[in-house]
This record gives sequence, C-alpha cells and structure tokens, in this order.
Amino acid sequence: MKLHPVKLITLLFGISLVWYIISDVVLVRLSAYLLIPSLQLILDAAFAILMLLFLYTKLQRISASIQKTETDFKSLFNDSPNMMWVYDVENLKFLAVNNSTIEKYGYTKEELLAMQITDLMPETDIKESLLKLEDIRHKEFCNGCFWKNLSSKGQLYYIKTSSRAIVFNKIQARVVTAVDITDQVLAEEKLAYSEKKLNALIDNIEDIIWITDTRGTLISYNKQFKKIIKKYADLDVDADKVKSLMQIGNKSQLQRWLVYHTRALRGEHIRVEEEIVDAAGNTSFFDILITPIYSESNFIIGVGAISRDVTQQVKAEEKIKTQLSQLRTITWVQSHELRRPLSNILGIIEALRISGKSLNEEQELVNMLQISGQQLDEVVNAIVKQASKE
Repeated sequence: MKLHPVKLITLLFGISLVWYIISDVVLVRLSAYLLIPSLQLILDAAFAILMLLFLYTKLQRISASIQKTETDFKSLFNDSPNMMWVYDVENLKFLAVNNSTIEKYGYTKEELLAMQITDLMPETDIKESLLKLEDIRHKEFCNGCFWKNLSSKGQLYYIKTSSRAIVFNKIQARVVTAVDITDQVLAEEKLAYSEKKLNALIDNIEDIIWITDTRGTLISYNKQFKKIIKKYADLDVDADKVKSLMQIGNKSQLQRWLVYHTRALRGEHIRVEEEIVDAAGNTSFFDILITPIYSESNFIIGVGAISRDVTQQVKAEEKIKTQLSQLRTITWVQSHELRRPLSNILGIIEALRISGKSLNEEQELVNMLQISGQQLDEVVNAIVKQASKE
C-alpha cells in the first residue's frame, strides 16, 4: 500500500501518541506490579526499533520505486523511436542523447556529448537559431519548433521538436523530443514547385481559367481571367481586391457567369458559346465550359471553368458560309445561264457546217453567233464578279 508522505507522518504521530499514553498510564502500573523497573525502558527501545524497521522498510520501497522509475525513464529515453536529447540551456551542450539520435546523425554518443546543439545546424541558420533558443529558454514547454540539422556526413534533415524545462543533475536544462519531417518538407516543396510550374503554364496559355468554391470565392485563376474581368466588368482583380465571382455584379456583361455558377452547383455541366460586346462596340465570341468539382466523397466542393476566345473561328465560319452561298450561286449560274448561250453557239456552229446556205442566211447565223458570244461573255463576267465577292 502506498502512503502519501503527509498520511505517513500522521500515522506515525498517531502511533507515537497512543504509545506515549499507554507507556505513561499502563506501563508504569505494569512495571510496579511485575517488579521490573526497567520495563518501560525496554518497551520504549522495542518501540523505537519497530519504528526504525518500519521506516527502513518504507524507505527501501521508496528507493526501489525511484530506481525503477529512473530505469524505466532511461529505457523510455534511450529506446524511444523518436530522437530525444537533453541540453544545458546555458552553454547549449548535450547532456544526454538517446539511441535514435545517435543512429540518425551518425555520431557516437561520446562525440555528441562533446558537442553543442548548434553544431548540428547549418552555419547559415545558427544566428537565427540562437535567437529562437533564447526565446525557448524562458518557456516551460515549447511545441512545434522547426529546425535544419546536418548529419555527420552532411545530410540535411528537417526536424520538428517539442521541449520542456527540467533540472538534470542539478543543471538547468531542457529535454527535447524530435521528429524527422524531411520527407514531408521535401514533398511539400516538390508540390509547391509543381504548382508553380502549373501556374506558370496556366498563365501562359490563351484560355481563360478560374476555380471557385461553393460560395463563389475565387480559389485560382490565370492572368487571362484578370484581363477579361478588366475588359468586360471594369474590375482590376488585384487593385480592386476581387475575391469572389459575385463581385462581377448583375450589371456586368459577364453576369451570365453567375447564372452558370449556380447551375453548376446543382451538378449541371454547361457548354455554351457567348457573344459579348465591349464598351467600344466590338463583338467577341467565347466558348465556355463550366463544370462542378466533386470531392472524394462525391460532394460538390466548387466550380471549375475554362473559356476560349473563338471570335476568329466564328468569323472564319461566317466567311465559309458566305463563300458556300456564293458557290451555290455560281453553280446555279453555270447550270442555267451559261448553258443557254452555249447551246445557241453550238447550234449555230452546226448550222454553218451544213452546206447550201445562202449568203444572207450565213450572215444571219453569224449575227446569232455574235449575240450568243456576247451573252456568254456576260455570264462569265457575272461569275467572275460573284466569285470575287468576300
């Protein structure tokens, strides 16, 4: 049974008090009755011996418990899968290091205990790290500090530490638990680099791209988006601090985007071609695709959109339509108007080929041939004129 020190003292005081009462009242009479003058002295000595044995037993148990706690702590410290160390807050020297720390950094225990914790840091970080350590020194507990460390072979590690103020062998110190987050940091840097390249790619394409959340807040967009917002909504995304698609407003020429956004939030995929007229009266055409963005749980978490200026394409299509119409006209002229004078000419030539005609008859045929030739020339000119039209 474990007793709190106060309870133990109270118990011993109670036993002593009872013994004092008994010895003063009962033992005096018992000593006189048994004719043993030294009976009380003997019993007092026996009581003292029993108390000493009791205290010795308790102290032995306490000492064993302390030793077990120290052994458990050392085992927990040395065998922890996380790096742990204790350092002197005055001179920053290592006072204790565990096996994980030795294995991670590649130094022996003796080498680490002869070093300062700043010896593990890159030279470029030491000045900033000293300021951070001075700030941490005055805190009872500090969590979530990030550091760069170097191994004995110069390998760079990113670590996250938690520390607590302690007294270690009568020295003001801090015990530190460290976690290697190098893989996480490198993955985040790689992701940031990839995102930077992706943003550079998006910014250098002609398509207009933007992404919003369910409230219309702009999550991502490219510079083409900023240009079209400036041109048709008269808003500077950066200077006017445009954070939401809703800032476009219902009076803007882009007001239909708000309608498309609402429809997309209902799960609709929208593909439209819009005709937009700017302030100068110039007409442009845009092909717009707006679609909902789903989470892994199949919930709509935003809206993505991509738009392309298809003005030149639309104008080219109109030109082709006009040319096709002209071609049909030319085809009709060729099949109707051109055939009549050509048939006349062929008939006249056949008539001239036939012998026995008088001079007057031949002259008449020549006149008819001239008229048909003029008609044919007019038709050809009309075709050329029609074909030259844009």
